[in-house]
Amino acid sequence: MLDEIRRRVLDDHGALRDEMEGLAELVKRAGAAEGRLPEDLVDAARTFAEQVRAHLEYEEQVLIPALRESTNWGKVNTGDVRRYHGEQEASLARLAPLLEDAAVGLPRFVAALRGVMELVVEDMKHEEADLLVPKMLSDDPVGIDVSDG
Repeated sequence: MLDEIRRRVLDDHGALRDEMEGLAELVKRAGAAEGRLPEDLVDAARTFAEQVRAHLEYEEQVLIPALRESTNWGKVNTGDVRRYHGEQEASLARLAPLLEDAAVGLPRFVAALRGVMELVVEDMKHEEADLLVPKMLSDDPVGIDVSDG
């Protein structure tokens, strides 16, 4: 079960990275056009925001309880995870009204979108380095170090 949770979170991270690559390309094209906020960028940002929210919800409901119960972690302090999640939720809240405002300028929209993306990247790096490694979140709680000597 822990291996499945770890794989699911890592798969979600990969999907979020793909979305961010697509968003970066849309931002680049929008900046070159210097016109109205492109609908395809807004739609992609809306989809990305929904994916981030769903991912955060999964981590809150599944990953954090699994970390607390993991034999490898014992009673882990999940405060950092919750702090990162809170920052992302606040950033998503700042982006949300801009997704519905056709008159919002491109610079303001892009700044808010980049703010969310930067927090997502920071959170994923933290989780992948500290939480989602097999030795810490795995169904096999015993790691045997075998050496000759």
